[in-house]
Amino acid sequence: LHAGEGQGQERARQTGRQQRRDQEGGERQAGEEGERQGAEEEQEGQQRRFGREDQQQQQQQQQQQPQQQQQQQQQGTGESRREEEQQQQRQGGGEGQQRRAGERGRSHGGSPTTTNQPALLPLPTGGQSQGADGETEAAVADLLRIWDASATPSAPACPGH
Repeated sequence: LHAGEGQGQERARQTGRQQRRDQEGGERQAGEEGERQGAEEEQEGQQRRFGREDQQQQQQQQQQQPQQQQQQQQQGTGESRREEEQQQQRQGGGEGQQRRAGERGRSHGGSPTTTNQPALLPLPTGGQSQGADGETEAAVADLLRIWDASATPSAPACPGH
């Protein structure tokens, strides 16, 4: 037992020493790295004094340019997406849009039935409009009637008929 205890203490002492050594080593490395950085900074300072700044500026510009290009590409895709939506609206004009408006009006507070189309009618939101709300129903019907009249050109009325 005594021998075992002694060994344990000895081992603890050794690991303690090892840890201390590691710590000192780490500090030494950190110190060296600090010196290296200092030297690099000093070199940069000298380069600047000798008029090599323009090189560094060029490098910075090169780094900035790709970012600008990426932004332009993103904007481009945004525009083409917008055009597609407009085309869809034109193609699906008239009946399709009326039908969609009707569906939207009927589904109170529900999500729009079609994505990527702007909502044609403002939807009532919140819980209070879940029930059959007479006023909203009437307003929706009115809007649909107006929409019908404006979307489908009516034949000119013949006098005498």
